[in-house]
Amino acid sequence: MIKLYNSVEGFEKNDSSEEIISRIEKSTTFKAQLAKRGIVPEDYKSNLPSIMRFYEDQNICAKCPGLYKCPKEEGMKHSQIELEKISSGVVQKIVCCPKLIPGKNPETDIYIADFPKEWFDEEEFAVAPTKKNKSVFSAIGKAIKDKDHPWIYLKGEKGSGKSFLAAKAAINMARWKKRGSFLDFPERMKTLFNYYYKEKGTYNDFMFKILTMDYLVLDNFGEEKCTQNMRDNVIFPLLYVADKYRLPIIFTSSKSLDLLKKHYSFYKDEKNEGQALVDLIRKNLSDDGILSLRKGIESYLNKK
Repeated sequence: MIKLYNSVEGFEKNDSSEEIISRIEKSTTFKAQLAKRGIVPEDYKSNLPSIMRFYEDQNICAKCPGLYKCPKEEGMKHSQIELEKISSGVVQKIVCCPKLIPGKNPETDIYIADFPKEWFDEEEFAVAPTKKNKSVFSAIGKAIKDKDHPWIYLKGEKGSGKSFLAAKAAINMARWKKRGSFLDFPERMKTLFNYYYKEKGTYNDFMFKILTMDYLVLDNFGEEKCTQNMRDNVIFPLLYVADKYRLPIIFTSSKSLDLLKKHYSFYKDEKNEGQALVDLIRKNLSDDGILSLRKGIESYLNKK
């Protein structure tokens, strides 16, 4: 990104072309950016409208308030003006905002991000470099790379930081050009269950999208109001497909696996399906398996 807003002082609407060119020539930063594009001082006067539009557009981008707060007018949101020198002069091109390029912006590389948008901010919401936090990220990294046991289970009470750390892991994976989803499990299961009965096409599309990415985070797993039908028609199919295709999953939950068994068991069960679901999770757990996070022991958030 070109920081131009301090590099060319105060263009005024009534400035003459000579005055504008003089200020451009005094700005080493802006002049260097034009030179990168093959635009030299001899080109300034005949291409001044294009150069000025480029300057104004880059000035807006330099002060970018975030992808979802793009201040540009409709038609230019998430786009930038670029200049290209050709034989007949300088032409303007519209190019994609760099933040929309895979690996450049985690906000677009996480298909579903059911966590506060503020967590994308690496300055305000940085992870504290504690021993525990480092061990969590190390364990997640190992699980993601383990083709045979690619699941990991973060257990902790509310406020222990499990969701925050899982979200930060997803953000990091997006920077490694891995695409995935972070699901608020109770809310998404309720929605998916509704789709299953009322909009089967939407149900199938959603399941296909989340299960054909690079990873999945199931936040607050086991906290949903589960019924036997939801378990059998939504939760089991999701986990079975993930198991079949070795899709890495990060679970976060306040429940132990024993409590999960009770949560997913119903008196009408014929084959102890609650145990089967837990066995499926246990079978896929990485070497680090279950990580317990305790509230108040270590700060997970590096507040600045």
